[in-house]
Amino acid sequence: SHLFGTNGQKWLSQYGWERPPKARGEIEFTLNPWTSRETNWKRDIEPTMSLSGSFEAQTSSFRGVPASSARSHLYFTNQIWRLPDLFVTRPEGTVALDYWCETKSQNYWWKIESVVDPFCLKPLFGDGAQRAFDYFQFTTPPRVEGTLWGRWQAPDRTGFSSTVAVTNFICRGETGGEFRAGLEYTNQFLQIRDVDFRR
Repeated sequence: SHLFGTNGQKWLSQYGWERPPKARGEIEFTLNPWTSRETNWKRDIEPTMSLSGSFEAQTSSFRGVPASSARSHLYFTNQIWRLPDLFVTRPEGTVALDYWCETKSQNYWWKIESVVDPFCLKPLFGDGAQRAFDYFQFTTPPRVEGTLWGRWQAPDRTGFSSTVAVTNFICRGETGGEFRAGLEYTNQFLQIRDVDFRR
């Protein structure tokens, strides 16, 4: 981590693992002329950089959220990161992700297909959102499919569109047999549509 600046160290500190992950890849970039005394990485080097590779990690975590394994290919070109097949496993299910991020604007986009216990994500949220988890109990993990987009460090630009399906659950003490709905969130407005609830 000492090779990174402050932002790089902060980014790296989000991850943890029992054994070091395996990584492989190729990277290319153009250095400034040797006669140049000053080099600005973001301005001079990053626009010329391209990277392609892959990684695998066994028992690991992200911001305190544990995972049994994680793997993906990764690419960086034209100042855009891509992880097209990020696959995370946990004891109760899996998450398949497709990630895109432009470093210059910090705009990002995720495609998500998840069958994991949402309670594992509780450490990622603030106190107010964490209390909402206490309303629910799940016998089987819900299935979530959708997209999430926004700009890093600008939470007001966050949006998502997804479908949620869950069976055999409890909400504030009441049992439910089956629930399906579409969720959309833009401009800090949440819409729930096409609700199908059965008991």
